[in-house]
Amino acid sequence: MEDQKLWGAEVLTQNELELIEILEVPNLIRHRLRILAHCLNCFKLMANKSTSGPLPSYKLRKEWCLQHPYLKAEKSFIPIFLEQLDQSGHEIERIAQAKLTTPLELSVKDLIHSFSTQAPRK
Repeated sequence: MEDQKLWGAEVLTQNELELIEILEVPNLIRHRLRILAHCLNCFKLMANKSTSGPLPSYKLRKEWCLQHPYLKAEKSFIPIFLEQLDQSGHEIERIAQAKLTTPLELSVKDLIHSFSTQAPRK
């Protein structure tokens, strides 16, 4: 839990992590889901905890990373993290479009539901 607070707020709650863990899907899918959930919550932090609308622009993502205390100390990680956000953002946008909602309106439970209905069982 302490690592999650490095971002200035809990990025994933214990409850969200437990909901992901109990899914009966392969480990690789659970790992991908944790990454998507983490990115979704980071997008919401970048958008000042907004609960609706599009994902933050690349410019806003980069500014957020450059100002973030944890990432300032790890500048070499920023391009990698921005790439991960970009890739995850596309997937989050597809899920939102399928739900007929905006990406920031999605919750971690929405991501879990999307994966649990599409993913092969263990």
